[in-house]
Formats: sequence, C-alpha cells, structure tokens
Amino acid sequence: MEGDSQAVINMINDLVVVNQEVKIIIDDIKVLSRCFACIFSYSHRSCNSVAHLLASKGLIGLGYSRWTESPPV
Repeated sequence: MEGDSQAVINMINDLVVVNQEVKIIIDDIKVLSRCFACIFSYSHRSCNSVAHLLASKGLIGLGYSRWTESPPV
C-alpha cells in the first residue's frame, strides 16, 4: 500500500509515536492489514497524480463522474 502522507505511513510502520487523535484508526489499519500481505510505503503526491486527483474530486463531492479525457501523467 502506498500513501502520500509520510506521517501516517510512519505511524503505521511504528517509526514514530502514534498521535493519540488517530490512534484508533492506525490500530484498525494494523489489525486489518494482518489479513493481507501488506507493506506500507510513502510515495510523494507527485508520483501518484491520478490517485491525488480522484481523492481531491471526492473531497468536493462531485457525485457521479466519468473520465472522458486522457489520464494525467
């Protein structure tokens, strides 16, 4: 699993102390990831522009949409 939040990836990988505000979510991720062969790694946002664009669209709640143009590079 790749993520563009280095702070979250570091918490999942036990590289830093888990922030108490998100501890229950991080703990859930760790428990659920044991069901799969997961490795969590950091990937800069610019390396995953498609996922970033889709997540941004989800935040503004556009509802149903369809990709009709060339995917971003």
